[in-house]
Amino acid sequence: MPSRKRGAGSRKERQARLYQAFVHARTVTQFRALGVQVLAGDNEVYTIGFHDDATQTNTSRTLGPLAGAQAMVTDGAQAWSPGRAMFLPIGLAALATKTKVDAAVVFPDGAVHIMPLDGNYAVREAQRQVVQFNALAGASAPAATETGGDPATRLRKLQELRDAGLLTQDEYETKRAEIIESI
Repeated sequence: MPSRKRGAGSRKERQARLYQAFVHARTVTQFRALGVQVLAGDNEVYTIGFHDDATQTNTSRTLGPLAGAQAMVTDGAQAWSPGRAMFLPIGLAALATKTKVDAAVVFPDGAVHIMPLDGNYAVREAQRQVVQFNALAGASAPAATETGGDPATRLRKLQELRDAGLLTQDEYETKRAEIIESI
């Protein structure tokens, strides 16, 4: 029984620390379709939890480092949707299928976070977020892992990511400062 109290206390402490981290974060980038979020300047990936101002806790969990993480969407399967078929003419019954897939974020240590997706819209949204997440993860990779990692090239690549809308202005400025500091 005492171990439960210690576990509950440490869980509350962890939730309080996460609450403070989220409160002090300038930007929180959420990838809802992937079920993850990233705090600007933190370089960690978290689950999307509940942020409670009343108790000053956050139920998000740390999943792993952003650097080296990679998001993807599985091939999935088409499932027949009788509810959709009911409203379609017989000639269009083939359109009554619904896609079921998994979105996954794989971390360098082999850990995997899986988010089941149900429906064509959810799949398209996840595919869009995979591109954004992977760009953000690539931008956070250490300079040693980049080929041709001279600062000018890295700054140009960072500018391209921002111009493409894959990085927020805050994320861009944080990474730019890191690159300039490494010179």
